[in-house]
Amino acid sequence: LGSSGRSETSGTFEDSEVNFGEFFTDGIDFLSLDLLCKNEILTLKRAKRRNMERLQLICEGIAQNSVNDLSSEILRYTGLIYEHTLEKEKYTFVEEVKNSKSVIILVKRPNSHIIAQINDAIRDRL
Repeated sequence: LGSSGRSETSGTFEDSEVNFGEFFTDGIDFLSLDLLCKNEILTLKRAKRRNMERLQLICEGIAQNSVNDLSSEILRYTGLIYEHTLEKEKYTFVEEVKNSKSVIILVKRPNSHIIAQINDAIRDRL
């Protein structure tokens, strides 16, 4: 999943695998962030709303507004969550998901003309 340059992550999980991830559209206090980081839980804060909606489709997840609403029934499985930096932009990738209902294609080329041609070709094939 591509995230904007505004998104921030806890800890130093660059290019590494994690066992658990949480995603927030708002900020998170530093004490909670530190606790999550010490337990090797990837925390993506200030994620865009459209990315959160995509994550729900990808993982069949359920958005929660309160910690009190959390239960084991709403947790979903992903095989791999990692963050990777491509040309000054950070992207969060979610892979090996069961029953995914969404996909994102990352197109990377040297100039906008070639990217436009590739996007048109992909759109025509779909």
